[in-house]
Amino acid sequence: MPAMGGLPVWFTKYRQVAPALCMTVGALGIFAMAPLIQLLVDAYSWRGAAIVVSAICLNACFFCGTVFFPVKPTGPGRPAPDRRAENKWLFASPAYLLHLTSGFFMFGIPLFWIFIVRHVTNHRGYTHQEGAILVSVCGISSLLGRMLFVLFNFVPRLATKSIRFILFNLSSLFAGIACGLMPIFWNFYIVAGICAVMGFMQGVKVATMLNVTMDITTPARFQTGYGYFSLVVGLTVLAIPPLAGYLAEVYRCYDPVFYLSAVALGLSCAAGCLSQYYENKRQLSVAAADGLGPLHPLPTKPLV
Repeated sequence: MPAMGGLPVWFTKYRQVAPALCMTVGALGIFAMAPLIQLLVDAYSWRGAAIVVSAICLNACFFCGTVFFPVKPTGPGRPAPDRRAENKWLFASPAYLLHLTSGFFMFGIPLFWIFIVRHVTNHRGYTHQEGAILVSVCGISSLLGRMLFVLFNFVPRLATKSIRFILFNLSSLFAGIACGLMPIFWNFYIVAGICAVMGFMQGVKVATMLNVTMDITTPARFQTGYGYFSLVVGLTVLAIPPLAGYLAEVYRCYDPVFYLSAVALGLSCAAGCLSQYYENKRQLSVAAADGLGPLHPLPTKPLV
């Protein structure tokens, strides 16, 4: 996560492509590590597998860290960034506060991943193999969603701020619809299709998350803004699943959990749309202050 926060420092020309590639490669790593961990557990037990995976991560941190080179964001006439001023700017921005609200309600996505297997095996009569297939469908479609967003960034007409906001918000909307449909259907192939939609939208959501945050905060404030956003998302992922589990115990089924996820993702979409509105409004006001019309691009300002 700290490395992703430093992406605007290292990249300028491909500043929007780099975060999307990072999120896509991360999905490839998860996809590749799953069978490797299973092989390690079969060969060395879970304790041995944990040691081997720890060694892999430690060596990856060491060797990947050697390619990081220092970048001096300051120079003559360019003072070091004031963190207090950054915090004041961020929490005075309606677009950023609504973006944080959208991130808060993103807990609907991990709830789907956590409870899908239990739902289909305990209340739909699916086998554990069928449950594993559904998870694989989610993972593959998530990877496809991330890869599609990477391709979008190589097309100038699609690599725009408005398109990124639209994808970010629509992914929440369709993921919420998929969660709401899950308790209704029993057929395996229909459920697999719902999982494919959910996984694809989750991939698009995660891939656009970094870019949209950068669009709202500007590259100069991205590290601080993305840190707060990650904190909010992490706290909800930590706190909400136990409450959802309690809800499932009370109703003795997982249907309320999926409905909760659907409502949360719908609210995330609504907050994201409002965030886009206020960000467009801010952009127009900056353009007017600089003497530009609404159809002119904003001037590029140096990082502060």
